[in-house]
Amino acid sequence: MAQAQSIVKPGPTNYSVQPALGAAIPGDDGNREKLMDRLQLDKGQSEFWYKFEARLDAYSKLFYEEKPPAAYASDTAPRQFARLTDSFQNRLAALEEIEEAAKDLYAVLNTDQQKITNQSLLSTVPTFVSAANCVPTDSKARTDKPDAPQRSRRGGATGNGLGGPG
Repeated sequence: MAQAQSIVKPGPTNYSVQPALGAAIPGDDGNREKLMDRLQLDKGQSEFWYKFEARLDAYSKLFYEEKPPAAYASDTAPRQFARLTDSFQNRLAALEEIEEAAKDLYAVLNTDQQKITNQSLLSTVPTFVSAANCVPTDSKARTDKPDAPQRSRRGGATGNGLGGPG
């Protein structure tokens, strides 16, 4: 059985972080532990769970290590936007890795476990935005979105989000 890598939890920051409704605060694994207990994973499934958790930790770590894009008089507006775009591309790449790990985990679960993850797995992903911004205006789930959408990304998802052109 593969072991989860130990990730150092980020220290306190000045960021205002509010998880999505029902999500644990980043660094607090309460929801993850509860979900893992509810799923009653066997040894083979646990390997996929630990990969999923590692992707969640990497996403949180990326957020806390990023330097927020800021306006500086000595920096051009296009360069500031390039840094902001790089930051969001890095986050998108990390979310895509979480998505792949979630698909792999889901594939090895039985029907009852899949029902549980359908209700709870998304709440383990920190969103780093105000929960008020995440509340849908209509209570119906979107059914027009395919399970595996095709995405195009404009640039590299490597680096630490601090770069930019030139």
